[in-house]
Parts: sequence; structure tokens; C-alpha cells
Amino acid sequence: MGLEFAIVLISGLFLEDNRDFFEASEKNTGEWEYVGAQAPPANMVSITSVNPDTGKEYIYFVRKSN
Repeated sequence: MGLEFAIVLISGLFLEDNRDFFEASEKNTGEWEYVGAQAPPANMVSITSVNPDTGKEYIYFVRKSN
């Protein structure tokens, strides 16, 4: 029972923390395209990967508009 609770809790926290991304994702249904490591675009909502050594944020995929 403890493992199930932990999975539900972590999933809920992830979804709540990234709500803006998922709401924007419902509107943009384009294909994902690999772009390599680059800074997140200022005009887009994104889920970033953070380099723990430098603190810099990166994205690796973008969704192209339909």
C-alpha cells in the first residue's frame, strides 16, 4: 500500500507542477521534433532538464505547430 501511495503522490505532484505545459499541449497537437540541447524558448511553455553543475536549463524536444 505504501508504494501505491507514493506513486500516486509523485504523479499528482508532477502533473500539478507542470499544469501549464499540459494545458498548452492539448492545444498544440503537432509532432515532437528532436532539436538537441538548447535554452528553452521564451515564448513557449516547456519542461526543462537542469544541469546540476551549472544550473542551466535545457530542452531537447519541441512540438511543431500543426
